[in-house]
Amino acid sequence: MKNLQDKKVIYVRAEGGLSGIKGAWDKLEAKIGGPKGRKFYGAYYAQTGEYRACAALRENDNSATLDLDVGIIPGGKYADAKIYDWPAKIDKIAEVFDALATKYKADVTRPSLEFYRSQRELILYLPVK
Repeated sequence: MKNLQDKKVIYVRAEGGLSGIKGAWDKLEAKIGGPKGRKFYGAYYAQTGEYRACAALRENDNSATLDLDVGIIPGGKYADAKIYDWPAKIDKIAEVFDALATKYKADVTRPSLEFYRSQRELILYLPVK
C-alpha cells in the first residue's frame, strides 16, 4: 500500500478506449522525443473507460507547443503490485488489477495507474478507499 502525491502530467487520450493504447503511447513519445529521463504513467478511468498515456510534466515543457493536454493524476492511497519483464506480459496487466480489486475496495473516482519504472519493471496502482 502506498500514499501517492498528485502528479502533474502531459497526456494523450487513447482513441477508441483500450484498443487505442498503443497509438496513444506512440503519439506521446513522438511529441516529447522518447522516454529518456521521463516518468511515464498509464491512467485508466474505470467510470468512463478512458485511458491516458501520460508523462510527468517538466518545468521546461510547453504543452501548447507540444500540442498535448495537461492534467493531474490524483494522489491518495493505492494498493500496488509489480510486473517484471512487463513487455512480454502486457496481457497480465488486467489480471493483476483484477486480483488487487478482489483484495481491496477500489475507489473508482480515481484512475488505476501503470507506472513504467523501467524498461523491465512496471508498477500497478489501484486506488483504494
